[in-house]
Amino acid sequence: MTPQRIIPLLVALVAGAGCSQRPAPTPRPEAYPRIAVYEPQYHPVSFGALQLAVNDSARIDSIAPGWFNIVYPAYGITVNCTITDAENLTQTLANRHDRFRRNLGSRRAQVLHMSGSELIVAPEVLKTPVQFIMTDSATFVLSGVAVSRWDETTNPDSVAPQINALAADIAYMLK
Repeated sequence: MTPQRIIPLLVALVAGAGCSQRPAPTPRPEAYPRIAVYEPQYHPVSFGALQLAVNDSARIDSIAPGWFNIVYPAYGITVNCTITDAENLTQTLANRHDRFRRNLGSRRAQVLHMSGSELIVAPEVLKTPVQFIMTDSATFVLSGVAVSRWDETTNPDSVAPQINALAADIAYMLK
Protein backbone atom coordinates (compact mmCIF):
# COMPACT_ATOMS: atom_id res chain seq x y z
CA MET A 1 0.00 0.00 0.00
CA THR A 2 1.18 3.46 -0.78
CA PRO A 3 1.30 6.29 1.75
CA GLN A 4 -1.45 8.09 -0.20
CA ARG A 5 -3.82 5.16 0.56
CA ILE A 6 -2.70 4.57 4.19
CA ILE A 7 -3.34 8.13 5.42
CA PRO A 8 -7.05 8.26 4.38
CA LEU A 9 -7.52 4.76 5.84
CA LEU A 10 -6.05 5.86 9.22
CA VAL A 11 -8.19 9.01 9.24
CA ALA A 12 -11.30 6.90 8.60
CA LEU A 13 -10.40 4.46 11.40
CA VAL A 14 -9.76 7.25 13.94
CA ALA A 15 -12.95 9.08 13.00
CA GLY A 16 -14.97 5.88 13.23
CA ALA A 17 -13.54 5.06 16.66
CA GLY A 18 -14.64 8.47 17.98
CA CYS A 19 -18.23 7.78 16.94
CA SER A 20 -18.61 4.57 18.90
CA GLN A 21 -21.58 4.45 21.24
CA ARG A 22 -20.76 4.20 24.93
CA PRO A 23 -23.39 2.90 27.31
CA ALA A 24 -25.11 5.56 29.39
CA PRO A 25 -23.68 5.87 32.92
CA THR A 26 -25.69 4.05 35.55
CA PRO A 27 -26.05 5.56 39.02
CA ARG A 28 -24.77 3.51 41.90
CA PRO A 29 -27.48 1.77 43.91
CA GLU A 30 -26.39 3.52 47.13
CA ALA A 31 -24.70 6.83 47.78
CA TYR A 32 -22.76 7.94 50.81
CA PRO A 33 -25.21 9.07 53.49
CA ARG A 34 -25.43 12.78 54.12
CA ILE A 35 -24.32 13.87 57.56
CA ALA A 36 -27.32 14.98 59.60
CA VAL A 37 -27.05 18.44 61.12
CA TYR A 38 -29.58 20.21 63.28
CA GLU A 39 -31.58 23.11 61.88
CA PRO A 40 -30.33 26.49 63.15
CA GLN A 41 -33.37 27.17 65.33
CA TYR A 42 -32.92 28.33 68.90
CA HIS A 43 -34.78 28.83 72.15
CA PRO A 44 -33.79 30.81 75.26
CA VAL A 45 -32.51 29.00 78.33
CA SER A 46 -31.89 30.87 81.60
CA PHE A 47 -29.16 30.12 84.11
CA GLY A 48 -29.81 32.65 86.84
CA ALA A 49 -29.36 36.10 85.28
CA LEU A 50 -27.59 34.60 82.25
CA GLN A 51 -29.82 33.82 79.27
CA LEU A 52 -28.47 31.77 76.34
CA ALA A 53 -29.92 30.78 72.97
CA VAL A 54 -29.60 27.00 72.57
CA ASN A 55 -30.37 24.88 69.51
CA ASP A 56 -33.91 23.48 69.63
CA SER A 57 -32.63 19.95 68.92
CA ALA A 58 -30.10 19.97 71.76
CA ARG A 59 -30.91 18.87 75.29
CA ILE A 60 -29.86 20.70 78.46
CA ASP A 61 -28.70 18.62 81.41
CA SER A 62 -28.28 20.61 84.64
CA ILE A 63 -25.54 18.93 86.65
CA ALA A 64 -25.04 21.28 89.61
CA PRO A 65 -25.21 25.01 90.29
CA GLY A 66 -22.91 26.65 87.75
CA TRP A 67 -22.43 23.47 85.73
CA PHE A 68 -24.61 22.24 82.84
CA ASN A 69 -24.27 20.27 79.63
CA ILE A 70 -25.68 20.92 76.19
CA VAL A 71 -26.17 17.50 74.60
CA TYR A 72 -26.30 16.96 70.83
CA PRO A 73 -27.50 13.33 70.60
CA ALA A 74 -27.26 12.93 66.80
CA TYR A 75 -23.67 14.24 66.82
CA GLY A 76 -22.46 12.23 69.80
CA ILE A 77 -21.25 15.49 71.37
CA THR A 78 -21.77 16.95 74.83
CA VAL A 79 -20.79 20.56 75.49
CA ASN A 80 -19.64 20.75 79.11
CA CYS A 81 -20.30 24.28 80.39
CA THR A 82 -19.26 26.05 83.57
CA ILE A 83 -20.42 29.40 84.94
CA THR A 84 -17.88 30.93 87.32
CA ASP A 85 -18.08 34.15 89.34
CA ALA A 86 -15.81 36.83 87.93
CA GLU A 87 -14.25 37.64 91.32
CA ASN A 88 -10.81 36.47 90.19
CA LEU A 89 -11.34 37.29 86.51
CA THR A 90 -7.68 37.31 85.48
CA GLN A 91 -6.96 34.01 87.22
CA THR A 92 -10.12 32.33 85.88
CA LEU A 93 -9.41 33.43 82.30
CA ALA A 94 -5.79 32.27 82.56
CA ASN A 95 -6.95 28.89 83.88
CA ARG A 96 -9.45 28.44 81.02
CA HIS A 97 -6.93 29.46 78.37
CA ASP A 98 -4.43 26.97 79.83
CA ARG A 99 -7.06 24.21 79.55
CA PHE A 100 -7.78 25.20 75.96
CA ARG A 101 -4.08 24.99 75.08
CA ARG A 102 -3.78 21.58 76.71
CA ASN A 103 -6.82 20.29 74.80
CA LEU A 104 -5.35 21.54 71.51
CA GLY A 105 -1.85 20.20 72.05
CA SER A 106 0.19 21.12 68.97
CA ARG A 107 -2.77 21.13 66.59
CA ARG A 108 -4.03 24.17 64.71
CA ALA A 109 -7.16 26.03 65.72
CA GLN A 110 -9.23 28.89 64.44
CA VAL A 111 -9.93 31.48 67.13
CA LEU A 112 -12.88 33.81 66.63
CA HIS A 113 -12.85 36.85 68.93
CA MET A 114 -16.25 38.43 69.56
CA SER A 115 -17.28 41.06 72.05
CA GLY A 116 -16.41 39.53 75.43
CA SER A 117 -15.96 36.01 74.05
CA GLU A 118 -13.69 33.64 72.17
CA LEU A 119 -14.67 30.64 70.07
CA ILE A 120 -11.95 28.09 69.36
CA VAL A 121 -12.58 25.58 66.56
CA ALA A 122 -10.06 22.79 65.94
CA PRO A 123 -11.50 20.17 63.55
CA GLU A 124 -8.36 18.02 63.87
CA VAL A 125 -8.91 17.66 67.63
CA LEU A 126 -11.72 15.13 67.43
CA LYS A 127 -12.18 14.69 71.19
CA THR A 128 -12.58 18.45 71.85
CA PRO A 129 -13.21 20.17 68.50
CA VAL A 130 -14.94 23.31 69.83
CA GLN A 131 -14.19 25.35 72.96
CA PHE A 132 -15.37 28.76 74.10
CA ILE A 133 -15.20 31.37 76.80
CA MET A 134 -17.43 34.37 77.43
CA THR A 135 -17.44 37.02 80.16
CA ASP A 136 -19.10 40.30 80.99
CA SER A 137 -15.90 41.18 82.93
CA ALA A 138 -17.94 41.98 86.04
CA THR A 139 -20.13 39.11 87.23
CA PHE A 140 -19.49 35.84 85.37
CA VAL A 141 -17.25 33.73 83.14
CA LEU A 142 -18.98 31.12 80.98
CA SER A 143 -16.68 28.52 79.50
CA GLY A 144 -17.25 25.29 77.69
CA VAL A 145 -15.74 22.46 75.72
CA ALA A 146 -17.46 20.18 73.24
CA VAL A 147 -16.51 16.58 74.01
CA SER A 148 -17.18 14.00 71.32
CA ARG A 149 -17.23 10.24 71.39
CA TRP A 150 -15.28 10.04 68.11
CA ASP A 151 -12.00 8.16 68.23
CA GLU A 152 -8.65 8.59 66.46
CA THR A 153 -9.81 6.50 63.49
CA THR A 154 -12.59 8.97 62.63
CA ASN A 155 -11.83 10.94 59.49
CA PRO A 156 -12.10 14.66 60.37
CA ASP A 157 -13.63 15.35 56.94
CA SER A 158 -16.48 12.94 57.66
CA VAL A 159 -17.59 14.89 60.76
CA ALA A 160 -16.73 18.39 59.52
CA PRO A 161 -20.40 19.28 58.82
CA GLN A 162 -21.29 18.49 62.44
CA ILE A 163 -18.31 20.42 63.83
CA ASN A 164 -19.19 23.43 61.66
CA ALA A 165 -22.87 23.30 62.71
CA LEU A 166 -21.88 23.03 66.38
CA ALA A 167 -19.46 25.97 66.04
CA ALA A 168 -22.23 28.02 64.39
CA ASP A 169 -24.62 27.16 67.24
CA ILE A 170 -22.11 28.19 69.89
CA ALA A 171 -21.24 31.39 68.01
CA TYR A 172 -24.96 32.22 67.98
CA MET A 173 -25.21 31.40 71.70
CA LEU A 174 -22.30 33.71 72.50
CA LYS A 175 -23.87 36.75 70.80
